[in-house]
Amino acid sequence: MSKRWVGALVGISVLAIWVLLRPAHAALTPQDRAQATLARLSATEKVGQLFLVTFPGPRAEGPILDLIRERRVGGVMLLREMDNFVDGPDAVEHVRALTRALQFAAQPEPGARVQDPVQGSVTPTFIPLFIGMQQEGDGPPGDALLTGLSPLPSPMALGATWDPDLARRTGELLAREVDQLGVNLLFGPPLEVLETAALGSPGDLAARAFGSHPYWVSRLSRAYIEGVHQGGAGRVRFVGRFFPGYGGTQRPLREDIPTVRKPLDALQESTFRPFLDAAAAEDPARVDAFLVGHIRYQALQGNIRPTTPPITLDAKALQQVLQLPALTPWLDQQGVLISDDLGSPALRRYGETRDETYDPARLALEAFLAGNHILFLGPGFVDDTHAQDYFTTVQHVLDLFVQKYHADPVFAERVDDAVLRILTLKYRMYEDFTPAAVDRPYAQPFQPEPEPELAFRVAQQAATLLDPDLASLADVLPSPPKTRDRLVFIVDTYDVQQCSTCPPKPVLDPLALQEAVLRLYGPQGQGIVLAQHVQTFTAKQLAAWLQAPGAEANQALDDALHQSQWLVLLLLQIQPDREESQAILRLLDEFPDLLHGKKVVVFALQAPYGLTATHLANVTAYYGLYSKSQPFVEIAARLLFQEILPPGASPVSVPEIGYDIFQVTQPDPNQEIELMWEQTGSTQTKPLEGPPWRLPVNQVITVRTGLILDYNGHPVPDGIPAQFLLTGPNGAPLIQRVEVHTRDGIAQASLILLTPGLLELTARVGEAQSQTLRFEVIAEPSPTPMPSPTPHPTATPSPTVTPAPRPEPSRPARLGPRLGMLLLAVISLGGLTEISIRAMRGQGWSDLWRMRLRLAAWAGGLWGYSLGLALARPAPRPFLPWVGLLLGWLMGITAAYLVHKRTATQER
Repeated sequence: MSKRWVGALVGISVLAIWVLLRPAHAALTPQDRAQATLARLSATEKVGQLFLVTFPGPRAEGPILDLIRERRVGGVMLLREMDNFVDGPDAVEHVRALTRALQFAAQPEPGARVQDPVQGSVTPTFIPLFIGMQQEGDGPPGDALLTGLSPLPSPMALGATWDPDLARRTGELLAREVDQLGVNLLFGPPLEVLETAALGSPGDLAARAFGSHPYWVSRLSRAYIEGVHQGGAGRVRFVGRFFPGYGGTQRPLREDIPTVRKPLDALQESTFRPFLDAAAAEDPARVDAFLVGHIRYQALQGNIRPTTPPITLDAKALQQVLQLPALTPWLDQQGVLISDDLGSPALRRYGETRDETYDPARLALEAFLAGNHILFLGPGFVDDTHAQDYFTTVQHVLDLFVQKYHADPVFAERVDDAVLRILTLKYRMYEDFTPAAVDRPYAQPFQPEPEPELAFRVAQQAATLLDPDLASLADVLPSPPKTRDRLVFIVDTYDVQQCSTCPPKPVLDPLALQEAVLRLYGPQGQGIVLAQHVQTFTAKQLAAWLQAPGAEANQALDDALHQSQWLVLLLLQIQPDREESQAILRLLDEFPDLLHGKKVVVFALQAPYGLTATHLANVTAYYGLYSKSQPFVEIAARLLFQEILPPGASPVSVPEIGYDIFQVTQPDPNQEIELMWEQTGSTQTKPLEGPPWRLPVNQVITVRTGLILDYNGHPVPDGIPAQFLLTGPNGAPLIQRVEVHTRDGIAQASLILLTPGLLELTARVGEAQSQTLRFEVIAEPSPTPMPSPTPHPTATPSPTVTPAPRPEPSRPARLGPRLGMLLLAVISLGGLTEISIRAMRGQGWSDLWRMRLRLAAWAGGLWGYSLGLALARPAPRPFLPWVGLLLGWLMGITAAYLVHKRTATQER
C-alpha cells in the first residue's frame, strides 16, 4: 500500500469521525459547553468574568483595553454620563465601532499570555464580552442613546394600552436595533409595581414603569422580554430591574437606600410578583438576569436601622428571597444576579452611617459573598482613601479576588459557580466562542427598523381621558377649535445632552404640537385654523412671566394669554425642583380669573398624576398620553380637534380624580357573564342555551365562564374570587357551591350532579352575575330495590380516587434496532475493506495476504464497534460505536499492511 493510499484512508477516517462527532457537539447544552470552557480557565480569567466595568470617553483605548486583554474582565457597561456616546448622524455607527473594538480586544492575539500569581503565564481563552446599555424607551431619563434608534413609547404608555402584544412588538423592535449596535445585555424597562403612596415622590419611576397593578405589570413585562428575545435572535439578553422590587419607597434608589416595610406575603403578591413571574415563565418570556437593587426589607431584615445593609450586601436576606418557590428553578437553571452599581452615592452614604470610609474592595467582596454573580462597578467605584483612580481601584479588587481564589477553596467554589452561570448565559447568546459568531451584528450596515404604525397605534390606544368622563366631555367641549379661535400652546420641556461636550437639545420640541396642528388642520391640512392664530411658548417663558407679568420681555406671552380662547398645556413629569413644571401648576392655581371663559386642555405626556383638585377646577379637559415622542404629540393634536376618541385607561391610580387601579380592575357588574360546559373526556365545549340539558345523576361536568371584563373593558386579573352555585329551580335551595379564582380572565370549576330533578347553575364573580344554565338530572332506573343513600354531608364534591394501575410484567428489550445497527456495521466494514483491497491491486498482494487483510480489518472493526457499544451504555452516545468501528478498522488494516511490508522485505 502506497503512502498516498495510507494518507487517503487516514483522511477519510478522520473526516468520518468528525461528521459523527459533530451532531454530538451540537446536542451539547449551553451549560455543558460552559462547563468545558470553565475547566480551561485560569483563576485570573475566572475572576475577570465576575465584573461589569465602565470607562470614560467615546473610544476603546487606554486602561479599559488593559482590563479586557490582561485582566480578562467579562463585561462593559456603556453609560451616557461617561460620555460613551456621541451626538449627530453618526451616533449609531459610533456605537457599532465602539462595541466592535471592545469585542476585538477580548480576542487574544497570537502568543498572548495572561499572568496568574500561582499558575504563572497561561494562554488566555476567548470569551465574548457582555456589553450592556440602558434603553427603556421614550428618551431621557431612561435611555442612554438619545439619537439614531426608532422612537419608542414609554413603558407606562404600553401599560395604558393593556395590550401585551404591543409590549412584545416594542421589545422586539428595540432588540432588533440594539443587536445591530453590538449590545447584548439590555437594561430595559424596570419590572416595578408603582405604589400609590409613592406616586410623585422623588423615588417615583413614573412613566418608566408599566403601571401599578401587579398582574398587568407582570404580564406586560413578560411580553416585553419575549419580544426582546425574538428581536435579538437570542443574542440580546434582558436584565430585570430592580430585583426584587422597591415599589412603595419614596427615596430615589441611586441617591439613598430605600426601605420597604410590607410583610412578606404582601411583597410576594405585589412588589415581588413581576420578578417571580418573569423567573417562572417559559422561554422566550423568561428573564435572563436580575439587577439586585440597593434596598432594605423589613420583612426580611427585621427592624431597619441606618446601619442595616441593603439586600445587595446581605447574604441572609437575599437567600431568603432566592429560596422562594418561583425563584429556585430559575436559579437552578443558571439564572444570573448582577449587583447594582457598587459605586453609587447610596452606598457611599451607607458607609458614612457605619462610621466607615468608603471601601470599594470590602463592598465588592460583601456583594459577591451575599450571592451576586456579577458585580457592576460604576464610575463612582473609586478608593478615595488611597488616592486611587477608577482603574487602579478595579485592578486592586481583581488582585484581591484572585489571591482569595487560590487561598480559599470555599471562595473558589463560589467563583466557579458564578462563572459557570456567566458562561452559560454567554453560550445562550453565541453557540461558539469564535470571532465570527461575535462579529455577526457588524456584517451589514446598520438598518433602522422603523415601525411608525406600531408607535402610532400605541399612542392612539393609550390615549386616556382622565377628567371629565367621556359622557360629560360633550358638555364642556361641544366642538373643537374654530377658524376665528386663537390657540396658545405652553410646552413643558427642558434641555439634555448626549455627552458633556454635545450641544443641549430639548427633550420635547416646543413647536412639535403647533407643527402637527397646522399640518393637519391649518392651511396645509383641513383649513380649520389660521397659522397666525396659533402661538407657542415654553414653560420657561411662562416662569419668567410669572415673575414679572408686566415686563416688556414678557409682553408677547401676556397678550397671547389674555386674547386666546384656547389654552393647551403640554405637561411633562411634575417635579418640585424643576421650575418649568411648577410654573404650569402656578398658572392653574393662581390665575383663575385669567383662565375663566377659556377652554383649558392639559395633556400629560408622562405619568398622569400631580394635578390637585384646585388645579383641575380650572381645567376643561385633562388627557393622559404617557409619552413625549412625536406620535404622541400628533395624537394630542387629533384629540384637541376631536378627530378621535381616547380609548385608553390609566395603568396607575390617579387619586386626584378618584381613579383607583384596584377598583377599576374588578369585574364590571354591568355585564352578563357567559357560561359554557363540557362533559368529562369531551373535547368540544358547548354553551348551554334553550331547553334544559338532560344528564344522568352523578354526572361530572366542567363549567367555565366566558371572558370576564373589568370596569375598563379589559380581562380581569388572575386571582379574582369566583363562585359557581348549583341550586334548585328559581335559585333555591342551594345544593352545591364551588369557589375558584380567575385565570387568564376566566373561571373554571368541576361539579357533580348528585340530585335528580331540575337544577340551575350560575356563576358570581365579584358583583357580576352570569347567565343561568338549566339541567334536568335523570335518575337511572335500577331493577333491584336498593336502600336509600346516606345524605351527602357537604356540598363540596369529594375527589375521585383512581385505582393505581397494576404493573405489567417486564418485557425483554427489543433487539430489532440493535440487530439493524450491527448489520449496518457489518456492511460498512465489508464495503470499506473491499474498496481498500481493490485499490491495492498490482502492489504484490497475494490471495492469502488479501484474506489476512480482510480478517485483520474485520477483527479490528468489530472490536472497536463492541468497545464503543460498551462505552455508550452509561449515557446516550450513539456516535461512539461508529467511532470505534472506524478506528478499529483503521488499526487492523494498518497492522496488516505493516506486517505484509515487513515480510516482503525479509523475503528479499
